[in-house]
Amino acid sequence: MFESKEESQGLLIDEENSHEEEVSVDVIQAQIEQIKQKEAELAQKRQEIQEITQKKEAFLAYKEQVEHGFIESLPLMEDLLLSLNKDLEKLRSTEEEFRHWRSKMKDLRVEEWSNDRIKTSLDDAKSFVSQASQAFEDAEKEFRHSQHVTVFRQKIKRQNTASNDKVVFFVKQGFWFHLPLFGFAILIIIILGLV
Repeated sequence: MFESKEESQGLLIDEENSHEEEVSVDVIQAQIEQIKQKEAELAQKRQEIQEITQKKEAFLAYKEQVEHGFIESLPLMEDLLLSLNKDLEKLRSTEEEFRHWRSKMKDLRVEEWSNDRIKTSLDDAKSFVSQASQAFEDAEKEFRHSQHVTVFRQKIKRQNTASNDKVVFFVKQGFWFHLPLFGFAILIIIILGLV
């Protein structure tokens, strides 16, 4: 029962060592938990950085695509503007020429001319109107394949309407003229069919 002093000191040292071992295991486990927590935080940060990087790359690709559209379109627009400016100059020149021809044609008041003047000047007036008509047709050919052709289509449309009106008139006249003949022919067919 009596223990020696050395033995009791050994037991105390063992208890202290055992206590220190328990403390150091607890400390190590706490440190392990902290490391695991930091690893989880780092993994989450890594995930966030990957998502941000993907979004950034997607944005840069989209930006590049849109920018590429501008890069391709600008030279085409410049070419189109140059072409439109040329067309505009041609159109202005043609308009000026048309105004000139229109003004000159207004001045031709054949209905006010005397019979003597008609005899001497009508051929010149007809030649002038033919030149004006040729100028119109030349302008129409020049603008035939451009977007400004609608100016000239109105003339063609008026001509087509006039010719269609003539055709309709003659068809109606022919129909009414031949209607009695058709009726008589049908009557003969019916009579001959019954006999």
